[in-house]
Amino acid sequence: MQRHQNRKSRSQAGVEDAKADYLAEWQNFKTESEEQIKANEDRIDAFKSKMEKADTKTKAKYNKAVAELEQRNRDLKRKLEEYKDEGESNGESSRRTSVMIWMRLEKQ
Repeated sequence: MQRHQNRKSRSQAGVEDAKADYLAEWQNFKTESEEQIKANEDRIDAFKSKMEKADTKTKAKYNKAVAELEQRNRDLKRKLEEYKDEGESNGESSRRTSVMIWMRLEKQ
């Protein structure tokens, strides 16, 4: 009986640790993602400002850059929602997902 309670206690502690890890990881991921989104928005605004004075060829180049940044922001926002929706019950898969997301973002 005592052995069973000890195992249950350790198991519960493991769950609590996983929840704490998930929350810390989520907050970090959310903060870094929001900073990246803001930086992308600033770059988009800069490109749009430059487009007003640019020639046709340069405008096309800037339009392409703006479209790419806007797509990155949409993707990042979607990843944030997916990550959040995984919830605390999937702490381990959330960690794997966050690593994969960051690896993909670093390649961009």
